[in-house]
This record gives sequence, structure tokens and C-alpha cells, in this order.
Amino acid sequence: VDREVYEAESAYLAAYQELDPAEKAGTPFFRQSPTASGGVTVTNLGGSRDNDLVWKDIRVSTDGKYRFDVRYQADERRSFYMQVDYGPAVAVSVDVTKGQSKSHTVELPLKAGMHTVRLFNAVGRLPDIDALQVKGL
Repeated sequence: VDREVYEAESAYLAAYQELDPAEKAGTPFFRQSPTASGGVTVTNLGGSRDNDLVWKDIRVSTDGKYRFDVRYQADERRSFYMQVDYGPAVAVSVDVTKGQSKSHTVELPLKAGMHTVRLFNAVGRLPDIDALQVKGL
């Protein structure tokens, strides 16, 4: 059985650090949220190409079309890009959530095997990321 839910707090954060205050340094950090699926979101992502969030080892057992539901929270309209296996980036725009977690869906074909999903925005900030759900259609 393939895993379906990937929490943001389990993703690789290239710019993560704990030496300087994250908000001042412009690096990601974890924020408690009672409405997030795991009780935590990753915030302060984006603003540079390296301040991204990457889920590695997303396994699907069959070829086909898959639904990627990105759960997020946003205090203003935000946008970001999603890449699968470092291929073409898909632009995503999300609305204000007023403290609630909402989902944005992207449907993409995948081959059976291991995959990597990356969320980034080299210029602007991403919404706070809660989780990614991957389901076959």
C-alpha cells in the first residue's frame, strides 16, 4: 500500500537553520497550528530559489494520473511552483484561508517508482505548508 500523506514537517528544507532567528534570516521554521493535520506548518518559505520544501521518496506502485493535494494556510493571496522530479514547474496560486488549512489540487501523470516533489518561489513567499496528499485517480 502506497503512503498518501506527507507532512510538511517531514520534508527536506534546504535553507533550514537554527543559528539565527529564522524570521530575521529569511529561513523556514515550524509554526504550531491547531488546524494543521499534524499540528504544525512550515512557514517563511520562498524569497530565494534555495528556500524550498522538498518531499523525497514519494512512492507510487502503478503508472497513471495522480492527484496532488497541497494543504496550506495563507493570510494573503500567495503563489508558488510545484515540480515533480525536477521537471517542468507548475504555477499554483492560493487564496486567503483565515487560519484554516485548505487544499489546492494539481493532477499529473507519474510512472511507478520513487519521486520527488518540490515547492518553491524564488521571488515571493509561499503560504504556510501543512501537508501533501498523493492519490491515484
